[in-house]
Amino acid sequence: VGNAVRKSGIPRDQIFVTTKLYDTDQGYSSAIDACELSLDKLGLEYIDLYLIHSPNPGAVKRNESWKALEKMVGLGKVKSIGHKLDDPLLRVIAAKYSKTPAQVLIRWSLQRGHIVIPKSANKDRIESNADVFDFDLADGDMSILSYSNLDYHC
Repeated sequence: VGNAVRKSGIPRDQIFVTTKLYDTDQGYSSAIDACELSLDKLGLEYIDLYLIHSPNPGAVKRNESWKALEKMVGLGKVKSIGHKLDDPLLRVIAAKYSKTPAQVLIRWSLQRGHIVIPKSANKDRIESNADVFDFDLADGDMSILSYSNLDYHC
């Protein structure tokens, strides 16, 4: 997959790469090792979506895996957009559409053809995250989000 991405000539930020953490690799240190191995094998700087294969190893290992993946996000190995929600430029664009920054990023991702899986345990946020089909971002705003130094990868 990594070779195909490089040989395609398509800019990396235009290709969405997904892989997963297998059950046998769940746990804190083994999840980090598995993610780093995936990055090395792919020869990529980041993975767009890293899935936990299943809940089968149990709650303890699953929680350890989540903590490991959160650490990886903090190190910039796995991209997340949650930390971008307070960006001033994003807030200006969101205000223009009377939407939240999260809604704008979800809409931006959808308009780029990405599959979006927002995460929230909060009922109001879940409903808000689903309320993104009543507007389209203008080409100019899409370009600002895509090509600014905000570095959004969803």
